Amino acid sequence: MDALFAIGALAFAYSAEAASPGQQRVFGYAGPLSPIAAGFNIPNTAGETQLHMEVSTLLATNKYDELDKKMNGLQRAYENGSLSDLNLMHIFRVFYNINPILEEKYDKWVVLYPKSYAARMARGIYQLHLAMAARGTDVIGHVAGNQLTAMDAHLRQAWIDYKIAEGLTSKPIVTYYAMASAGQFEGLHKLEQAILTKANHIDGTNFIVRYKYMETLTTRWGGSLQQMVEFRNQVKNDGLPPEQVHLFDEAISDEVKWLAQHSKD
Repeated sequence: MDALFAIGALAFAYSAEAASPGQQRVFGYAGPLSPIAAGFNIPNTAGETQLHMEVSTLLATNKYDELDKKMNGLQRAYENGSLSDLNLMHIFRVFYNINPILEEKYDKWVVLYPKSYAARMARGIYQLHLAMAARGTDVIGHVAGNQLTAMDAHLRQAWIDYKIAEGLTSKPIVTYYAMASAGQFEGLHKLEQAILTKANHIDGTNFIVRYKYMETLTTRWGGSLQQMVEFRNQVKNDGLPPEQVHLFDEAISDEVKWLAQHSKD
């Protein structure tokens, strides 16, 4: 297992960029961290919010059989084309809640259904958001060592579930989105590229992993405006619908405003 984690939480075999043990940590963004950049936070629909309430109730009342059937049914709906990747990812947002009482529930779900894609992803997503909370929002120089240690521990646990989940379905698009989100913490750009390639292989017109990758190209995450523009053009050439390409245009517009603001600092 250690071979998969060469630095902190995420030395993943996909990445030729992963540092060896003991090498200096390199973070994708060293500034103040918000959970999701405002321009990349597409709101849930009313239907998705209703599903969140239903899923939360099933989890809270320990109805694991119904919960597992519902969430894996939604995964199958995506696989057969009746649910978009964006809708699916939004529904899985229900597992962003980091209430500590939920840890035991996720563990129980996995114990009962160890080969459940949804159970593995739910627990992995929970661990990822615990990692975000552990890191906090300060600039990296103000983040205490014990916070980074806790972040790494949660990321390791998330990554284990993601790797298992990846093999439990033919189209693990939410897994690749979550992997990209986790990899973003460490600035593993080749890892991000490899995940994007895998996502495009299973779903040639996926939106969510492309959009996550676009976020990693922002200046604050070590990219540049030019890289964003080039990737936007690639997305258009890949055949994404105009309404989705427009969201990439909006991201570029937000980046121009951010650069103008920070050039005055």
